[in-house]
Amino acid sequence: MKVALLTWFNEDRNCGQTLQAYALQHVFDSCYHCETIIVNYKYLNCKKIYLNNVLYKPYKIYHCIKHKYLKRQLVFDKFVKKYMNVTKYLFSKEKVEDYIIKNSIKNLILGSDQLWNPEAGTIPDVMLLNFSKATINKFAYSPSMCPVSKKSVYKNEIQRIASFLRDYKYIGVREKSAKEMISEFYKEKVINVLIDPVFLLSDKEWRNLFNLESDNEKYILIYCMGKIPESLYSCIDKIMEENSIQTIYYIETNERKKIPSSWKVLNYVGPIEFLKLIDNAYYVLGDSFHMVAFSLIFKKNFYVFPGIREKFIPNSDRIVSLLNIVDMDERFIDNNDLNLEVIDIDYNKKFIKVQEYIDYSKNQLDIIISMMND
Repeated sequence: MKVALLTWFNEDRNCGQTLQAYALQHVFDSCYHCETIIVNYKYLNCKKIYLNNVLYKPYKIYHCIKHKYLKRQLVFDKFVKKYMNVTKYLFSKEKVEDYIIKNSIKNLILGSDQLWNPEAGTIPDVMLLNFSKATINKFAYSPSMCPVSKKSVYKNEIQRIASFLRDYKYIGVREKSAKEMISEFYKEKVINVLIDPVFLLSDKEWRNLFNLESDNEKYILIYCMGKIPESLYSCIDKIMEENSIQTIYYIETNERKKIPSSWKVLNYVGPIEFLKLIDNAYYVLGDSFHMVAFSLIFKKNFYVFPGIREKFIPNSDRIVSLLNIVDMDERFIDNNDLNLEVIDIDYNKKFIKVQEYIDYSKNQLDIIISMMND
């Protein structure tokens, strides 16, 4: 059975973004024996003039060199080429639709990641599965939306998303707030809250897939997509003092920041190294959703802080929703909390809720597959 996935991957050299796409494809292929392809639809981060097969590749290289991302981009390109099955670049709705028709694809999955978040840019018809020529079964697996605090700002965009859902056979989003926002405008079908695709693989499966090796070094791992809050520094001091840790690793991101000279900066970290760093860390700290996800999967101690960006407010709802569902609200720390009491996670008790959420989402995936076979 042929299945096409529409999602973000390798857009911003983002480890979590790429790994969620890999995970969903891997599960469809290995667990359900599908023939799965990821649609390589390009529409972000460049002017329309570059959106063609002649100019896009030179533009991409120029852009990476200009912003000093080339080495990191090559790491991600290598991962995608080796481990993921993707189409050639497709730059328009018409090209995507023509590919679907030409390859006789009847099942199209949208998700995961922040595909329905207007804070990230205009949501194109392709990411709403709004096609006029192709006859397909449409499914949504855990796309995210805007923060609920921006609901009134993006009311028209939310209503637009909801207007296309009547044609979907199944709808699952990634956070409770997304379900609530859509439900204001769409009440025809049940909207489910599903776990991110990276959870569909266990810690052992991730280790076996990429031969992740254990490391005896005791370190704190920092992964902040935005600015580093003062409360994070306070948390680091307490963890180091209470656990005799001397080493702090910091993963460099697209937003370069001024950090303490004592931190060891890790440049050009790709998806596999990202997994290994979290798997071997003693404590993981930062503001990333997928940092939290893999900390839970590998049963790591962690604290997560609200993201701080200059140009927009990151969607912390997806982190809050995840932690609420798995009963770990205390791991989300306010940026002003400088008196944090550092407590290790008792996964013997806490992982039960995580596993329940995983089992529920896997069951829903079974339902999606059954709908494809109808």
